[in-house]
Amino acid sequence: MSRAEEIGAEPGAKRPDGELPASLDLIARAVEDLKGISLLVLDVRDIASFTDYLVICTGNSDRHVQALVDGIKNKLRAAEITPLHTEGYDQAAWVLVDFVDFLVNVFTREARDFYQLERVWRDAPALVGERAEAPPDEPALATEPAHDPEGAAAEAADG
Repeated sequence: MSRAEEIGAEPGAKRPDGELPASLDLIARAVEDLKGISLLVLDVRDIASFTDYLVICTGNSDRHVQALVDGIKNKLRAAEITPLHTEGYDQAAWVLVDFVDFLVNVFTREARDFYQLERVWRDAPALVGERAEAPPDEPALATEPAHDPEGAAAEAADG
């Protein structure tokens, strides 16, 4: 019996309630243990071909983001689950950890507010956590207005 089977964390294993794979439950526990903020697990199996689940959470600082990533990787490594790739760890504003069947996204508050993955994947059901949706008339991504001080005035004068 593998270590993953011993602790019920085989990558495709389901919890007794049938909703969440055990590996995602391990992630949720790691995030909770390390005081991560606003954990969200989205089921994207019906709308994405590159992964089954997206995990999104927030850290209070760059160092907290790195600690969350380290904690998640350590907990899954104990279950013999290793990531394929990790991106953004050194900058730590947005760290992506690719476990193939699930992608873990750990953000600083500013980066999470800017990228708004919850809105990008708004059609995916949330298995854990709740979305902090922006009002419907607010754009999905933060953008800056185009700087065109003379163009609008010239167009108005011509019309």
